[in-house]
Amino acid sequence: MRRADSAARPAAPPAALQLRLVTRSQVPLRAILAVGIAAVLPLWGAYSFYETQTAHPALPADPYQVEALSVRLEAVRQIVPEDAVMGFITDAPPTSDMFQTWYYVTQYALAPRLLERGPDRAWVLAMFANPYALRETAARYRLTLNRFLGPNIALLQNEAR
Repeated sequence: MRRADSAARPAAPPAALQLRLVTRSQVPLRAILAVGIAAVLPLWGAYSFYETQTAHPALPADPYQVEALSVRLEAVRQIVPEDAVMGFITDAPPTSDMFQTWYYVTQYALAPRLLERGPDRAWVLAMFANPYALRETAARYRLTLNRFLGPNIALLQNEAR
């Protein structure tokens, strides 16, 4: 009968494999603090992200105002032929972010027309941060005003071409 009882009960695992409960006195205080901080930081980050998103409105869908510029340049699309290569001048330094943004957004808005930097084309689009620089720049390059397209933008014609 003893044999039947021992077959019904599984043998106890060796002492090395037995689970031991760890008491607080066996865990260093640094480890407890580290685990606590690791648990709190993601919660704080999620709360901070939520606060930031609710405090600040979302970015506009068109941060570079491509759609607004397309509307302003509608007259240029009607005047300048589609296969034209236009000049592009501005008072922004060529390496500045403002120049790069203006140039590429304007290129996109005027497609299929191409833009080339400089005033050496029959049609020249001028974009200026300082609207008073338009007259001076047009005189320097001997350009005439064809159409004023609102603040800081003008379509010019090259008198030499």
